[in-house]
Amino acid sequence: MSFKLLSLLRSVVLSLGLGWALATASVQAQPASSPTAQAAADVPAAAVASPTTTKETIDNPYGLKAMWEHGDFVAKGTLFIMIFMSMGSWYVLITKLMQSFKLARQARTARLNFFKAATSLPRLARNQSSAVSW
Repeated sequence: MSFKLLSLLRSVVLSLGLGWALATASVQAQPASSPTAQAAADVPAAAVASPTTTKETIDNPYGLKAMWEHGDFVAKGTLFIMIFMSMGSWYVLITKLMQSFKLARQARTARLNFFKAATSLPRLARNQSSAVSW
């Protein structure tokens, strides 16, 4: 594998590992249960009525959904242009990467076969000069 591909793979693995470490750290950082909560857990479930909890949802005013719902034609047009340009840049990136791999493969083949060639430079020069007749 080439050095660029290995460094790209390492950076992806490192970022995934850091993301996983941060996710597990936030789960472990939750506060421990207090003694009163443990005492309440010892009471039979029938004696204590379970309170109903509702989950509060907060809309993110900076997300794509909010921009799409509340944005005008300029914001939506800008989003389309950004998506189109992103697809174009990914196309260029992938095609240049494929060309780079092809060129590296050709260079490796040329490097391995260069000194194994049956012809020498003086012989080529002699053959070239005899082929040209004035």
